[in-house]
Amino acid sequence: MIKFFFDQLTTWFSLLTGNLAFLTFLFAVIFGLLGLILLVVSLSNIKADQRCKDWPGVQGKIASSRIEKVYVRVRGRSSARYLPVIKYSYEVNGTAYQGTRAGNGMNYGSHLTKMGAQQWRKRYPAGKEVMVYYNPADPGEALLVKFTLENIFGFIFALVLCAGGIYSFGMFIYYFFFLHYPFFPG
Repeated sequence: MIKFFFDQLTTWFSLLTGNLAFLTFLFAVIFGLLGLILLVVSLSNIKADQRCKDWPGVQGKIASSRIEKVYVRVRGRSSARYLPVIKYSYEVNGTAYQGTRAGNGMNYGSHLTKMGAQQWRKRYPAGKEVMVYYNPADPGEALLVKFTLENIFGFIFALVLCAGGIYSFGMFIYYFFFLHYPFFPG
């Protein structure tokens, strides 16, 4: 039993270290999974952009604008990220509302650098009059930006990753079947 386990372990180790087919399969899985995840996220954000494209706008005012420093763990290290916290008020049909959502998706969140968060804060300083777009079915749901190019760029990047995964999988098929087993035609 121990010999069988050791033989299996050495087989997998040789695959990991010296087999080009395995490496291309590994790249295919990594690129493919990352691409699919990013594709789902970016499509969700684009769909949210489309859903709110016809929302009406009203004049609002930035109540407060600050940057919150948060720490996340990246590869075992604590790393600082910056979150712009923008609060705004607006009125729809005589009812006052408050919101904190700037836009849909990847353009706004804790992934920002300090400079990126400062740009958001500079764009929306406290006291500034802004256009606030609200959901007519639920006026409490609102945002400041209806459409962002970052969601389109995320979608394009996801397609590139998926294409890399498909290419790597094709290379895996080529290396594994056509080079490893010479009896296949080609």
